Amino acid sequence: MNNFGSAFGAIGLLSIFYLALRPIFAAVVGQYRKQGKTIPNLLKKVYQFVTKTHRYAGLVALAAIVVHFVLQYLHFSFVPTAGLIAGLVLVIQSVLGMGLSR
Repeated sequence: MNNFGSAFGAIGLLSIFYLALRPIFAAVVGQYRKQGKTIPNLLKKVYQFVTKTHRYAGLVALAAIVVHFVLQYLHFSFVPTAGLIAGLVLVIQSVLGMGLSR
């Protein structure tokens, strides 16, 4: 059971790292545009892919964190305060991200 919960934690963590790519790519593309340079095709395609899949990665991260919380509570009967705070921040960020887009 412990490895199962760790897997969901890892999925959530990887999703969060993936989500961090979007602002990094936005900054890089912004620098290219600011300097008047053309954006390389590979960078443009990767940035477009990350932008299109950003919402879905957020949903995966949110689902993984919720499942990780449930498994943590069922297996150990407690949730560490730091994990609870991090999970709540992610939930708030996800809800705001979904609610404020489009």
